[in-house]
Amino acid sequence: MKVSAALRTCSGQVHTGICLDLPCGLGACAEYAAVAEMLKTGETDIEEIVAVDRHRILSPCGRCRELLVQLSAAN
Repeated sequence: MKVSAALRTCSGQVHTGICLDLPCGLGACAEYAAVAEMLKTGETDIEEIVAVDRHRILSPCGRCRELLVQLSAAN
């Protein structure tokens, strides 16, 4: 599935990511990629996050929701 994500931090910075959906089962969610970009700036609090494919807005999977909470209780 081709998925992209964008998040906005509490300071207003926007970070984006894409899904790495590989046939071997390894890969990463688009939300994880956006979070990795955010972490490079030293921020952990997210104001908004969205993931989309070509047709709709997607809910973050359980793994991604857990990541967001582990980064900051404010998420």
